[in-house]
Amino acid sequence: EKIFVFTDDRTRFEAKVVGRDPATDLALIKVQGKGPFAFLPLGDSDALRVGEWVMAVGNPLGIGQTVTVGVVSGKGRTLNLSRTTMSFENFIQTDAAINRGNSGGPLINLKGEVVGINTAMNAGAENMGFAVPVNTAKTILPQLKEKGKVVRGYLGVNITDVTAEHQEAFNLPSREGALVHDVMEGSPAEKAGLKHGDVIVGINGKPIKSQRELIDTVSSMPPGTKVELEIIREGKHKTLTATLAERKGEGEDEEEGESETPQEAAARLGLDVTDLNARLRRQFDIPNSVDGVLVQDVEDLSVADEAGIMPGDVILEVNGQAVDSVDEFNQKLEKLRSGQAVRLYLYRQGSKRFVVFRIP
Repeated sequence: EKIFVFTDDRTRFEAKVVGRDPATDLALIKVQGKGPFAFLPLGDSDALRVGEWVMAVGNPLGIGQTVTVGVVSGKGRTLNLSRTTMSFENFIQTDAAINRGNSGGPLINLKGEVVGINTAMNAGAENMGFAVPVNTAKTILPQLKEKGKVVRGYLGVNITDVTAEHQEAFNLPSREGALVHDVMEGSPAEKAGLKHGDVIVGINGKPIKSQRELIDTVSSMPPGTKVELEIIREGKHKTLTATLAERKGEGEDEEEGESETPQEAAARLGLDVTDLNARLRRQFDIPNSVDGVLVQDVEDLSVADEAGIMPGDVILEVNGQAVDSVDEFNQKLEKLRSGQAVRLYLYRQGSKRFVVFRIP
């Protein structure tokens, strides 16, 4: 297919694709022809504020230039436009209508500056569109121009933000950092010695306050970069060294309390668990290397349900201690007092994660 660019006076120019980045839904094209060509100044998307007025310009379905007006509804939204394992996590959300076929047009502030590139609408909700921040475009354009693609650094961790429950359960000084759920086999993180339960709080001396900051920082570094990772492990600060790869398209003293029977201990969380066997491993596609107890059912609106535990999950650990049987799992639950934060380490469909909640 050929690409054509039309100017305001309807002069047609042929264009070619110089580079593309599926993760952000951005492409760089080169116009074949002599200018001068009119252009819009680029603004600073980091300076955008929720509630600020913006305009979305586009050419939906080829009917002609269309302008819609709205406000910035949110920032830092996550979408997976490339349908891969990689999600881009910094979209601008706006209620300015972004219609089908309208992607690629500019999102403009009241100064006439481009602050975003319209990219997606939510088919399941009205008044919800998304745009790539122009500062992101500024960052990746040099790579698109030089290499035709965006090469991103890869650490190989499954991470999440630190919640208040995580802070208590992991004995952390604050909620800043990114909690490691899982470490990918053979990844730079594994080679550096990172473990699940570590909290990454800094890279090369730069504080990491959230999951998104870690993703953005690592993605902005080229493969081969050596990084110093500052982590908190079991309440102690450590420093590890990792060499980034290329991202592919993609026992504690407890207060004694009244003991419960094992069934009562599991039931108050809303969990129905069972020991793993060969049949269940085949049914749920659980590898032999995974040991724990299988969640058969979760009671609606229970503590476990609200924590995000699902049928098919395998509970590997309770507060950092491995569990190999239902009896062992329930014995650990019996020791926990009401109101205490507890962390479970789960296996789910090939990946691992923590869930944290309070004992009712």
